Amino acid sequence: MAPAPRKQKSVAYLLWCLGFFGLCGVHRLYTERYLLGILYLFTFGFCFLGQLVDLLLIPDDVGSFNVSERQRAVARLTPSRTGPAVVTRSGSEWRTLPGASSGSGPAASAPAASPPATASSTAAQPPRSVSSSDALPERTRSLMADARAAIERLDQQG
Repeated sequence: MAPAPRKQKSVAYLLWCLGFFGLCGVHRLYTERYLLGILYLFTFGFCFLGQLVDLLLIPDDVGSFNVSERQRAVARLTPSRTGPAVVTRSGSEWRTLPGASSGSGPAASAPAASPPATASSTAAQPPRSVSSSDALPERTRSLMADARAAIERLDQQG
């Protein structure tokens, strides 16, 4: 997945200059502040006073847009851990898979409760959580690596 596109201050300033030709507020539309953009279009940038104030506010406006886009991209790339924990057995060892969904796959047939108490398991420790790389298939690990790389690129750009 490609990183989220960033808005540039220079483009916003160029769009701000369109206010001299009667197209006030286009820079607000560029940063997806649609309500103010349309309001500026119909009021000529609040009689151009709003346009003048925006000359000073463009860096903050573009910066806050880029931060919110970065947060949305990170939220899309971060795996969700909302599913119920599933306890599975691997040989003689019990494992808890946090965030695994119980709707499909081999984890769905795994017991959802603690392992039954037997003479050999009473002395054993309770089920332990497995590190995320132990329980994930190769495709999921590669997707998570791609997500981490995209997040690192976003951090380097920001």
